[in-house]
Amino acid sequence: MVFSRVRAIGTIVCQESTDIGEASCRFIYIDDGTGVVAFTINNSCKSEEQTITEDLEQRLLMASQAHQTLNGITVEVMGKLCHRETVCTPSNSNTDASKLPRVWIECTHLTVKDDAMAETAAMFDTMATYQFLFPKGFGKTANA
Repeated sequence: MVFSRVRAIGTIVCQESTDIGEASCRFIYIDDGTGVVAFTINNSCKSEEQTITEDLEQRLLMASQAHQTLNGITVEVMGKLCHRETVCTPSNSNTDASKLPRVWIECTHLTVKDDAMAETAAMFDTMATYQFLFPKGFGKTANA
């Protein structure tokens, strides 16, 4: 099964900027307890509505001002899963693919979580969803 849309909840651990063609993309890394994954808000390789990008950036800016830093803030990120091998760069660009994360989320929705139990609640929500969608995998029959 291949997933193209994902949702991840985790704590921001670091950020870095990488040049893609003529533009620079900022990758923010979150730790969700199973690993670290990058996400980007302003993927300059794709055409994206400017208002959405500005809104997501504003949410991060407000959270970082309240906490003095982005590191340690818990966020929920939803978006498209991107792979380094399929990144959309102009064929004449000088992009060094090794500078890009192997996998990242192109963010379309971002929520800053203030509740300390947000990650745990999300885990139970995901388990309930999968239990409903795949009852055999949880030892239940479809009729139960």
